[in-house]
Amino acid sequence: MNPTKLAVLNTTNFAESFYLSARVIYQLEGVKGFWRGLTPALLRIGVANSAYFHCLDWFNRLAAPLQFNKRAHDFGTSSAARVISTLVINPLTMLKTRMELPGDQFNYKGVGDAVSKIYKTEGMKAFFRGAGACMFRDVPFAGLYYTMLNLFKEKLSKVGVQSSASTMISGMLAGFIATTSTHPFEVIRTHLQLDRDDKSKNLGIFKGLYEIRKNEGTLALFKGLQARLMRKPLSNALTFTFFDLIQKASKNEKKYL
Repeated sequence: MNPTKLAVLNTTNFAESFYLSARVIYQLEGVKGFWRGLTPALLRIGVANSAYFHCLDWFNRLAAPLQFNKRAHDFGTSSAARVISTLVINPLTMLKTRMELPGDQFNYKGVGDAVSKIYKTEGMKAFFRGAGACMFRDVPFAGLYYTMLNLFKEKLSKVGVQSSASTMISGMLAGFIATTSTHPFEVIRTHLQLDRDDKSKNLGIFKGLYEIRKNEGTLALFKGLQARLMRKPLSNALTFTFFDLIQKASKNEKKYL
């Protein structure tokens, strides 16, 4: 369950808002409420990571002969890979966002029921609502994250930190920077994907960000950031650590074939 979607988070005190969020979820739905939206979330993670790492490997091999600057290479290949994976998973992101909302506000009984109701009442285009905001969030995030990850790994290797520990530490640091930098686009994405009446589509991404800042203040653009920082840097660090381990295992296996 993602507490960043709750209205009680209007308070700037993170500890208080986190406690209030947890209490509201428990009162409305009990313990099971904390796992709301788990199915589309798991599907999204699996599909997103498969598409991203496959494309990243392909773009890395494609760009290698061009001999770009190392940082430009990392930023470009990771961003390009994320463009493809973001388009592929946007329908799942939209489902996840709506199904995480507490109190059955959309009255979805499951993933299949959600897909059916959204298609019947809002049309196919609804599954790609917020795709632009996702692009503005995920593409710079992926480029910045991968660039900073490799930069920190290089720095740590010079002081003797190697292998999985290096990837984990670098991933956490890179995740903190990339998550904070791109969080305003997470806020506008959530606004767009929770709008079942399509009222916010005419605002556009940057007009939407302007309206949020105008009506709620600059801090509103970073609403829910603390909760996201508790999850995203760690999850990305673990993902890249496992990816590195799989790559190394694959290379070792090929040596003996």
